[in-house]
Amino acid sequence: MKSFIPNHFKSLCASLIFGITGSIAMSERPAHAQLIATCPSGLSEAALLALGACGKTPDLYKLTVYKLALCTSDPFTPGGFDVSVCQQTFDSTSGTDATLYESGVPLTVSLSGSTAPPPGTYTHAAILIGTNFDSKNSYTTSDRGTFYSTATGASDLTPPAESFTKIQDSFSNGTLCEAEANLSLGTMTARILDASMNIIAGPIAGVCPGAYRIAARMVMNTPITITTATSALIATFTVTDSGSTVYDNRGNIAFDNGPFQVSFTTVE
Repeated sequence: MKSFIPNHFKSLCASLIFGITGSIAMSERPAHAQLIATCPSGLSEAALLALGACGKTPDLYKLTVYKLALCTSDPFTPGGFDVSVCQQTFDSTSGTDATLYESGVPLTVSLSGSTAPPPGTYTHAAILIGTNFDSKNSYTTSDRGTFYSTATGASDLTPPAESFTKIQDSFSNGTLCEAEANLSLGTMTARILDASMNIIAGPIAGVCPGAYRIAARMVMNTPITITTATSALIATFTVTDSGSTVYDNRGNIAFDNGPFQVSFTTVE
């Protein structure tokens, strides 16, 4: 099995994504991050709060990736996540930290140990990530100046923005352990797993008990074809206009993480 050269995680503008793209709802706010509008620029504080929630490009977005795979059938079983039906293109027990975006500069993190799947047609794409997301955010209002994220995800008017870690142990404000988005190129489903890679049935007191990893898979409308001439498979991530969520927390501006998009592109 040949090695992929290169195999990267990239953060690029949405116009450059031409592979298989999907959104995963990663916000705990009730407004389902994949459905909320992009934050308009230069709103007053009151107008921003009146939106309830909106999405924007973060100043920092980091997560941990454990597995990437292409599959010929659904890796989700009735109770778990089984990548034995897949060809893993990346597998790390300890995980690889991927900084998808920082201070307006898209960063690329090269992954070691990546391998090419054998030639064939793959109908599903799968990814396994950690439940911790590191974010840093800001928003400039027309009347109060710039609000910066604090270490808790709240906001204040004192720069600079601080990074905060959000543990994604539920979806949709603690009411779900699964999120799904129907997209033009396929259907993406994310599920929260326990340490045994079992799907957690539902939240208890707003938390999916034993949350350990987040597994996501996309049923692709157009399958990926790997040939003997394929020299690289690139996983491309973008958080433009969506990677952070600005929301009204009891009359105060607060920040949360938002959805990312991922595409797989072959290079012949």
